[in-house]
Amino acid sequence: MVLTGALGTMIYQQADIVDVLIAQGFVTIAVLMLFLNIWTTQDNTIYNFAVAGCNLLRTEKRRLVTVGGAAIGTVLAVGGMYNLLIPFWYFWYFYTAHGRGDHGGLLAQA
Repeated sequence: MVLTGALGTMIYQQADIVDVLIAQGFVTIAVLMLFLNIWTTQDNTIYNFAVAGCNLLRTEKRRLVTVGGAAIGTVLAVGGMYNLLIPFWYFWYFYTAHGRGDHGGLLAQA
Protein backbone atom coordinates (compact mmCIF):
# COMPACT_ATOMS: atom_id res chain seq x y z
CA MET A 1 0.00 0.00 0.00
CA VAL A 2 2.85 2.38 0.81
CA LEU A 3 4.59 1.54 -2.46
CA THR A 4 1.38 2.11 -4.41
CA GLY A 5 0.91 5.48 -2.74
CA ALA A 6 4.53 6.46 -3.40
CA LEU A 7 4.31 5.51 -7.08
CA GLY A 8 0.98 7.28 -7.48
CA THR A 9 2.43 10.43 -5.96
CA MET A 10 5.52 10.34 -8.18
CA ILE A 11 3.74 9.54 -11.44
CA TYR A 12 0.34 11.24 -11.13
CA GLN A 13 1.12 13.89 -8.49
CA GLN A 14 -1.78 12.48 -6.42
CA ALA A 15 -1.32 10.88 -3.01
CA ASP A 16 -4.84 9.44 -2.88
CA ILE A 17 -5.19 6.01 -4.47
CA VAL A 18 -8.75 6.82 -5.59
CA ASP A 19 -7.49 9.88 -7.48
CA VAL A 20 -4.77 7.74 -9.09
CA LEU A 21 -7.33 5.16 -10.22
CA ILE A 22 -9.53 7.91 -11.68
CA ALA A 23 -6.51 9.38 -13.50
CA GLN A 24 -5.89 5.95 -15.01
CA GLY A 25 -9.50 5.70 -16.16
CA PHE A 26 -10.66 3.14 -13.58
CA VAL A 27 -13.58 5.22 -12.31
CA THR A 28 -15.80 2.24 -11.44
CA ILE A 29 -13.05 0.53 -9.46
CA ALA A 30 -12.23 3.81 -7.69
CA VAL A 31 -15.85 4.37 -6.65
CA LEU A 32 -16.17 0.74 -5.54
CA MET A 33 -12.96 1.00 -3.51
CA LEU A 34 -14.13 4.24 -1.89
CA PHE A 35 -17.54 2.73 -1.06
CA LEU A 36 -16.04 -0.43 0.45
CA ASN A 37 -13.54 1.60 2.46
CA ILE A 38 -16.28 3.75 3.97
CA TRP A 39 -18.53 0.73 4.54
CA THR A 40 -15.90 -1.28 6.40
CA THR A 41 -14.79 1.60 8.63
CA GLN A 42 -18.23 2.95 9.50
CA ASP A 43 -20.09 -0.29 10.26
CA ASN A 44 -18.67 -0.35 13.80
CA THR A 45 -19.55 3.30 14.28
CA ILE A 46 -23.16 2.74 13.26
CA TYR A 47 -23.39 -0.31 15.52
CA ASN A 48 -21.99 1.63 18.50
CA PHE A 49 -24.38 4.49 17.77
CA ALA A 50 -27.30 2.06 17.77
CA VAL A 51 -26.26 0.49 21.08
CA ALA A 52 -25.76 3.89 22.71
CA GLY A 53 -28.97 5.23 21.20
CA CYS A 54 -31.01 2.27 22.45
CA ASN A 55 -29.53 2.73 25.90
CA LEU A 56 -30.23 6.47 25.87
CA LEU A 57 -33.78 6.12 24.55
CA ARG A 58 -34.51 3.03 26.69
CA THR A 59 -35.77 1.05 23.72
CA GLU A 60 -34.98 -2.28 22.13
CA LYS A 61 -35.82 -1.12 18.58
CA ARG A 62 -32.19 -1.26 17.45
CA ARG A 63 -33.03 -1.38 13.74
CA LEU A 64 -35.03 1.86 13.98
CA VAL A 65 -32.28 3.59 15.96
CA THR A 66 -29.64 2.35 13.48
CA VAL A 67 -31.53 3.63 10.44
CA GLY A 68 -32.32 6.90 12.21
CA GLY A 69 -28.69 7.43 13.18
CA ALA A 70 -27.48 6.64 9.67
CA ALA A 71 -30.04 9.10 8.28
CA ILE A 72 -28.94 11.83 10.70
CA GLY A 73 -25.29 11.23 9.79
CA THR A 74 -26.08 11.33 6.07
CA VAL A 75 -28.04 14.58 6.39
CA LEU A 76 -25.18 16.15 8.38
CA ALA A 77 -22.63 15.00 5.79
CA VAL A 78 -24.67 16.26 2.84
CA GLY A 79 -25.34 19.50 4.71
CA GLY A 80 -21.62 20.24 4.98
CA MET A 81 -20.81 19.17 8.53
CA TYR A 82 -17.25 18.44 7.41
CA ASN A 83 -16.67 22.15 6.82
CA LEU A 84 -18.18 23.01 10.21
CA LEU A 85 -16.29 20.41 12.24
CA ILE A 86 -13.26 22.54 13.20
CA PRO A 87 -15.39 25.61 14.12
CA PHE A 88 -17.60 23.25 16.17
CA TRP A 89 -14.57 22.00 18.08
CA TYR A 90 -13.36 25.59 18.66
CA PHE A 91 -16.81 26.56 19.91
CA TRP A 92 -16.85 23.81 22.52
CA TYR A 93 -13.22 24.40 23.49
CA PHE A 94 -13.63 28.11 24.16
CA TYR A 95 -17.07 27.93 25.76
CA THR A 96 -16.30 25.17 28.21
CA ALA A 97 -14.34 25.47 31.41
CA HIS A 98 -11.10 24.20 29.86
CA GLY A 99 -11.08 26.80 27.11
CA ARG A 100 -11.50 29.62 29.63
CA GLY A 101 -8.73 28.32 31.88
CA ASP A 102 -11.15 27.56 34.72
CA HIS A 103 -10.28 23.94 35.40
CA GLY A 104 -12.18 23.72 38.67
CA GLY A 105 -12.11 20.62 40.82
CA LEU A 106 -8.85 19.54 42.45
CA LEU A 107 -6.67 21.91 40.40
CA ALA A 108 -8.56 24.94 41.71
CA GLN A 109 -8.12 23.84 45.31
CA ALA A 110 -4.38 23.17 45.06
